Amino acid sequence: MRLFSKRSFKIFLRSGSLSLALADLYLKKYKLDIPPALKTVTWRSGDGKPVYFRRGTWDTHPIYDILLMPPKKSEYWLPITEKPKIILDIGANIGIAARFFHFHFPSAQIHLFEPIKSNLEVLKKNIQGIDNCVLHEFGLASEDGEIKFAMTTEEKNYGSFSAFGNSSNQLQSEMGSVKAVNRTLKENNINEIDILKIDTEGAEFDILTSFDKHLLAKTKWIVGELHSKNLETNEIWKIIDYLSEWFDFEIRKNFSQQNLVFKAKNKALKCSVQD
Repeated sequence: MRLFSKRSFKIFLRSGSLSLALADLYLKKYKLDIPPALKTVTWRSGDGKPVYFRRGTWDTHPIYDILLMPPKKSEYWLPITEKPKIILDIGANIGIAARFFHFHFPSAQIHLFEPIKSNLEVLKKNIQGIDNCVLHEFGLASEDGEIKFAMTTEEKNYGSFSAFGNSSNQLQSEMGSVKAVNRTLKENNINEIDILKIDTEGAEFDILTSFDKHLLAKTKWIVGELHSKNLETNEIWKIIDYLSEWFDFEIRKNFSQQNLVFKAKNKALKCSVQD
């Protein structure tokens, strides 16, 4: 029997970390219930600094999909020629996307929004020392409030929290704060957005439709993941329909995964989504 899966072997080769490869293997292939533990892996092909992750959770997936892939195959790679100034990371999780954006666009100011306390503990370690990362310890929504986030046991998202949890498919829950999108942006003097990254485990449509339309219409790029909740309710088509007035789309799905990655380019930009 082959010990390593093809994926875990790639993780080992690209990261040089047996710990990261085994953490991914145990969770994905053998589905072992191993105790959570904070680990690190050095981002050798990037900034050369430690990346913190929790063994026994979904954390290994964004590390592989965003940091360890060749740059143009990375989940959030964009064909950008002008240096972005403002990046929003909505659903920042443990800060993997922020590390990717900062490495490629070091002069950009990155606003990270994350309401889950257990994620924030790791996120703070992953952005430590990055001065132009602004952390907001809450999520975004149409209005202020407190939301119950449930941790899912779905294979692809094990260890992730969603406001749309299924009570039959949860391990635990956690309360988190959300704040109104437009007031939050106004308070932070954000009147233009170069990159809007969103990965909120099913709340994408509700959040995107809460943005002021004039601001959204001049946003240059929107990238993110859509989850099983979006796919089951056909919400992906609602999102595309809502944004299609201003954006062109690229949508990519791995048939072995439940999630779908999308990139939306403002029609005013001259490049194509796939340049």
